[in-house]
Amino acid sequence: MSPTEVSEELLKFIQENLVDASLELTAKTDLHNVAGIDSMAMVEIILFIERKFGVSFSDDELNPQIFNSVEVLAEAVLTHD
Repeated sequence: MSPTEVSEELLKFIQENLVDASLELTAKTDLHNVAGIDSMAMVEIILFIERKFGVSFSDDELNPQIFNSVEVLAEAVLTHD
């Protein structure tokens, strides 16, 4: 998958399941401060990534910075070993 495709899938999931429908997200939207993503939502995103992309992150890899934006999340998915 391309970075754009991964970003689109993540944006769709977050928009449909985790944030107010009136909030327009982009790949660069600050997920913490603008979208209001909290720790419970982060867990839901991790589970979605595992199901959708077959990527499992170790506890050491899971840090708040990878949830800064969809763009950063997509990069983490694509570069995961």
